[in-house]
Amino acid sequence: MARPKRVHTTKLSQDALTTLLDLIEIKLQSMEVFDREDAREAKSLSEAREEIAAILGVSVTPIAPIRPMSTAAMRMHRA
Repeated sequence: MARPKRVHTTKLSQDALTTLLDLIEIKLQSMEVFDREDAREAKSLSEAREEIAAILGVSVTPIAPIRPMSTAAMRMHRA
């Protein structure tokens, strides 16, 4: 049986949450998805981004779709 998600009640300052939101957005914008693990990480980051934005009461605009691996990167990854 799956464990329920634990909800933490630790309070973070608004500045800390804003910084986390910025860092998540930077990571998402720079990601290239190479495999399923990367896709899972991108999904998790997107969900965290939405959750933090909701806590802050700000709206977030969609980030451009996560870039698939470029042909050149694919060749380097295989080597």
